[in-house]
Amino acid sequence: MKLGILLVLFGASEAYNIYCDSHSYKAVANPVYPTTDAHCQAQCNQFVGVPAAACPHDQCMCAGPQEEPSTDYCTSPRSCPFNKYEPNYGTTVAGSQWCQNNCNPVAGQRNCPCTMCLCGNPCSAGENLVKMSFDEFAGYNIHLIRTYKGFNFRNMYSTNPPNIYPQSGYANAVKSKPVVAFNGFANPIVFSEANKNKFKFVSASFTGAWQNGVKVTVIGRLMGTEVFKWEALTCTECRVRPEDNSHPAPVFGEVDEVTILSTPGTEDPAYPRGSGAHLAIEDMLVCAPSSAEREVLEKRSVTEDGDISSASDGPMAAESKDSL
Repeated sequence: MKLGILLVLFGASEAYNIYCDSHSYKAVANPVYPTTDAHCQAQCNQFVGVPAAACPHDQCMCAGPQEEPSTDYCTSPRSCPFNKYEPNYGTTVAGSQWCQNNCNPVAGQRNCPCTMCLCGNPCSAGENLVKMSFDEFAGYNIHLIRTYKGFNFRNMYSTNPPNIYPQSGYANAVKSKPVVAFNGFANPIVFSEANKNKFKFVSASFTGAWQNGVKVTVIGRLMGTEVFKWEALTCTECRVRPEDNSHPAPVFGEVDEVTILSTPGTEDPAYPRGSGAHLAIEDMLVCAPSSAEREVLEKRSVTEDGDISSASDGPMAAESKDSL
């Protein structure tokens, strides 16, 4: 789903509206446009009908601990990875059991207001939820990712779409600005935990960069044996996640390797600058074992893996149809 984003220009900089799942906002220290926590809360927290009219990221931010803002506005009913829900105490007195019962019935009508219930932690005891937004690579136009958040990758790239292909599925895929990942040359991505531990794939958002009807396939293996296989179709203006396609959402078992593949669809004439079954990937979630060793891996600088920025747009499109 592609939502409109109000763009407000302040001199040479560009501000965009944000949305916070917790519905809790505070002010950003901005000497040019000073504001207050109360103003941000009143201006941004319009969760009962339409997206906030003006909640620029350079004036307001999420007040929740370690919460990252999104440009997406929540719509009901909420659907969460691994069917885990918890109450949003900022907007409701509903308890955890109410959210779990109403959001995740085995059968029947779901009643899961997104303003009342949030997604709970899908990970088990002894596991950390690892979110890969790829925004640490914002300084690169195109970047080959070998190591990130304690995982080793093959054929995983990141890109800053506004700098390369502002009119493409890459740009439509962006949730947490400004970076998305993609499968270079439309070839498979393979990743595993850097210490060779088992982990669980939870979710990711998939968008076709150039084609509609691209089939996404995610395969998890343990010691070479297939544990799960999830498939879905996506498009240039879609953001498809495992929890969106079925209810209850799929729960994937422990694996030591995950492969992400794409099967070609049909070229979207609205985006003629490139072609190929490339996938734009956002907000990938995995559950990894908790350990002091992993904490060190997850905090490593993204420049320590020795990757370099590519001067070519070749990994992003099978055919570039005009010059950049």
